[in-house]
Amino acid sequence: MRKQLTALSSALVLGLAGLTVSPIPAAPAAHAATGPIVVGIHDGSINNCDNGEHWVNGTAPPVNGPAAQQVMLNASPNPVDGQGWWAGLHSGTVRVSVPWDIALPYSANASVVTQYDPPGSQWAAVHLQALKNEQACLDWWLDAARKVGVAAQIAFKPDYNYRNLNPGALDSRIPYNAILAPSIDNYRKAITAFTDEYSLCRYGSDATGNSCVLLSGPVGPPPGGSGACASNPCGARVHIIAPWGEPDFASDQTAGNALGSIPASPQKFYLPFGGNLLSTAQCTANGTASTNTNWCGPVLAAQYYMAVLNICGTGCQLTSGPAANQLNSGIVAGDYSGGVGSQTAPVTGTDGVTTSQAYWRTYAQHLNNCAGCAGVRPWTWGVHPYPDVSDFEYCTGNPGNSYPPPNYRSKTVQMATNLANIGYGSNTRIWLNEISVYHATSYNPPSGCQANPSSTFTGRRQAYAFLFLDGVNGQNLPGQVPAGYPQVDRLYYMRAFTGSAPDATYIHPGVFDCLYQSIHAQAVSSSC
Repeated sequence: MRKQLTALSSALVLGLAGLTVSPIPAAPAAHAATGPIVVGIHDGSINNCDNGEHWVNGTAPPVNGPAAQQVMLNASPNPVDGQGWWAGLHSGTVRVSVPWDIALPYSANASVVTQYDPPGSQWAAVHLQALKNEQACLDWWLDAARKVGVAAQIAFKPDYNYRNLNPGALDSRIPYNAILAPSIDNYRKAITAFTDEYSLCRYGSDATGNSCVLLSGPVGPPPGGSGACASNPCGARVHIIAPWGEPDFASDQTAGNALGSIPASPQKFYLPFGGNLLSTAQCTANGTASTNTNWCGPVLAAQYYMAVLNICGTGCQLTSGPAANQLNSGIVAGDYSGGVGSQTAPVTGTDGVTTSQAYWRTYAQHLNNCAGCAGVRPWTWGVHPYPDVSDFEYCTGNPGNSYPPPNYRSKTVQMATNLANIGYGSNTRIWLNEISVYHATSYNPPSGCQANPSSTFTGRRQAYAFLFLDGVNGQNLPGQVPAGYPQVDRLYYMRAFTGSAPDATYIHPGVFDCLYQSIHAQAVSSSC
């Protein structure tokens, strides 16, 4: 599980009702990976525009035209445009996390963004402008992705300024100033606005149909390209969407901008119509059935997935890989944190029976709620198994240790096993949708690897750890998954200059270091 939530991640794949799954052997053996998996980059560039605005006399300055690009380029020690080394890393796909309501400011439902802001205050205007600023950066980022021909994955995350600041408007059990997860109705409005603009090309496309005209008006990038893009600003079409990154995540660490008396808040995301958190597995005490969509965290997270499925349709399907051209294959399920949605608590079903079960199981049971889609089975599931790579580095950092240690099970294998237990087979794919290597131990090491005297790792070991993730070397992470289980076939490396774990190693633009070289060459350089 991440130690902070500066940048989430997105992209993934979903399946249809009636998807045939392979039978699961009673005791399958792990199999050797056949080769490297697909590598993507989780790009944190536009997060320079998120939660980092400069308040001037209590207002958020507008970001228009090229100024949006300058926010990205000037907010860090190194330029973060990304174009030059997306290609250098042989990455045909990039991922970024944006607030769930990013497309609402210029839509007919813009009032949804500010409905819980303090009545009569300037906060609503500042909140809306901050979101417009970030949408401007997203537009420029998608334009860069279009120019270099990479597929963009968008992962939705909380809007840290969407908070309970209007006393009496929401359930009294929600703390004042708490960050809110959207209700399913508001989420549907946001996804409709997003897919209309960025996925379905309802507002125009270029001659090839691969790009959508962006609708941010004066804040968008300049025109370029062919067809509609010759006279309108265009960006890469978004056909890969993670409906919510890490729905099982919560933290006491605060986040969000501050304006006057409105301070940052803990990263605990409350459901608007109850006292529960999106991350809470417990779903009880709401009458006969506690699996009401806006009451139960894993049910609401599952319905976020269903909302994207119902709204995006043919606009969200993969163009390559095992699920290429399958309807809705570009929508990722789960996208759990390193905790793999494993927290267990009582859940009261519609029959009034209370059962203790894991978050992931409740989530999987509620991929429904649309005509003819009972039993929807996503093509691809996401997980962010940060502890797996830290464990590998620790256990291989001393000759006295071995990897994997006795009775060890990685988070990735845990995810595959959970899915196998509910009938998913080798047709299903798992994406390591947000992952990094480490220069220092960040998680409690496995009990079988206590012989390591060092808590830091060399650049060479970090490079080997990436190859471990990518399935290049002998004891690789994808190869740990048993045959017949859902298989790992893609990872998105968290490369932002700031990110989810303070000891993670980031790929800096223009710095051709050991990690960069190893990703580029798929082998550890002799210069490391």
